[in-house]
Parts: sequence; C-alpha cells; structure tokens
Amino acid sequence: MHPVARLALLFCALLPLLAGCGDRPVALTAIPAFPEAVEFAPGASVTADSLAGALQGAVSADLTSDIRRYRLPANTPWGEVERFYREGLERAGWKAAPELRTESSSFSSAGWLRGAQAREQVLLIGYAPNLADGAPLLIVALFSKKS
Repeated sequence: MHPVARLALLFCALLPLLAGCGDRPVALTAIPAFPEAVEFAPGASVTADSLAGALQGAVSADLTSDIRRYRLPANTPWGEVERFYREGLERAGWKAAPELRTESSSFSSAGWLRGAQAREQVLLIGYAPNLADGAPLLIVALFSKKS
C-alpha cells in the first residue's frame, strides 16, 4: 500500500481518539526532534508534502495540527527513531496508541495520546526509509482538540 494511503487510513483511526479536554495542550516545539534530523520546508520533498497533505486534508474543523518534515541521517533505522520518541514521550506521560502503529519496508508509524483520559492530543510519527536522495524521511504530526 502506498505510504500516503496508509497514512490516510491511520488518520481515520486517529479521529475517534480525540475526545474530551482537560490537560493544557503541549506544542510540537516542546517535543524534541530526533538527533541530527534536519527540518525542511514544504516543497522540498514531494513524498513529505504528500504525507503532510494527506494528514492536513483529513483534519476536521475541531482539530488543530502542526506537522513537521525531517530528513534523517542516511541509514537511520526505524527502530532507533521509534525508540527515541517512545522513551521520551512515555517519560512525559504520553500513552502509546497501538492502533496507530504500522511497520513495513516502505512506511512505518507510531502514535501516542495525552490529555484528559489520554485523549486530548495525538502525536503521530511516520517514517519512510528512502527519499529521492536515499535519506530517510520523518514526519512528526501533533493533533489537538480545539478548546
């Protein structure tokens, strides 16, 4: 399945998770980027733009989103990226969302929930192992219920 289609399906699973309010939302800037990841702007990668566009296009009016695109050092494995986010987010009180986890040779993702009943915000990471230049792509997306 194409990474954009897979991400769209994941996002459909994500929408029902966002309910309620309570804890003060965190900003994506408060979540550390993977070490040595280089953020790039919209337009720098067709793949990154497709993935980010699929997510932004699926966001309903009652959600906010912040999506960042990163190029990772060559040969950075998915397991290392997932472990970095899992350890940091779970220490900060986020709860893993197994329904947002997928792994394949072309695209992998994982998600975490936080807030009132662990359902006010969702952080989703998506990983594609090869951009056109061979470097892995990382998408980090934070979705929050509007207050």
